[in-house]
Amino acid sequence: MPALAQSDEDVPFTDIPKTFNPAANPNAPTRMLDIRKIDGPFTPKEQFFATQHFTQPDVDAAAYRLKLTGLVTKPQEFTLADLKAMKAMEMPVGYECSGNSARSMEGLSSCGLFKGVRLNALE
Repeated sequence: MPALAQSDEDVPFTDIPKTFNPAANPNAPTRMLDIRKIDGPFTPKEQFFATQHFTQPDVDAAAYRLKLTGLVTKPQEFTLADLKAMKAMEMPVGYECSGNSARSMEGLSSCGLFKGVRLNALE
């Protein structure tokens, strides 16, 4: 590490107070990323920001069907088992909440490595 000059001071990465706790309310509809804990390009799943404006639906994995209809050549239906059996790909994707700039210290952005089937593979 380079040494600081005599009149220089080390400036913190963020001005978030040490006492700030983004996980203070685990039942809050918003989960915030604590940017003081960023360690690498991808946000760990448990730190990924989330905003829930409505209740989260209960999904029965055994009964779930992905239906492709409308302006498609051939309407189709897939089970989760069908989708999991297909060749998946990984893609790094970054997300930021549109309300991030209006709030202070909310950390409503994250970057993840997502894995799944390409839509154009569902033929």
